[in-house]
Amino acid sequence: IATSWDPGAFPSTRGLAVRGGTVYAAGAQAVAAFDAATASLSWRREAESEVMTLAVEGRRLFVGGMFSMLGVQQRHRLAALDATTGEATAWDPEPSGAVNALLMVGNTVYVGGEFWSIGGRQRSAIAAVDATTGAVSEWDAHLVDGWVNALAVRGSTVYVGGLFTSLGGQPRVSLA
Repeated sequence: IATSWDPGAFPSTRGLAVRGGTVYAAGAQAVAAFDAATASLSWRREAESEVMTLAVEGRRLFVGGMFSMLGVQQRHRLAALDATTGEATAWDPEPSGAVNALLMVGNTVYVGGEFWSIGGRQRSAIAAVDATTGAVSEWDAHLVDGWVNALAVRGSTVYVGGLFTSLGGQPRVSLA
């Protein structure tokens, strides 16, 4: 049975994240923050294209998708927002294509999607990015012959799902 919590229309929700008393939603050309108890809107940032995934850590909300503008800030497909105000931070790794999945592990943001470079470094569909500086780490899954749609972690292992037939030169069909 659904609870009485109802923030109203938020078309095509693609991503959700929760931190403390706030629920973050991503979807059709917007990202928004709602009060987890009252469902009232705290803030909303428009984008000119799809916002697809979210990850929250502390006071930062990491946002991925196909956008090139988020609110009034130019951010290409990946951005970090102040989780309380929704304002864009200086963090801006600029992947070359869409971001479909985000995963936070400590101070690392794992980014999955349809890109071949990020932060000026060659990375194929998956990368590890410093959550503070935006620098791409030395960690490299090597060639992915498709794209990444899902990421999960257990211990020191990152699990990858998407549409691919090989990862790191090894035959792997859609899950590695």
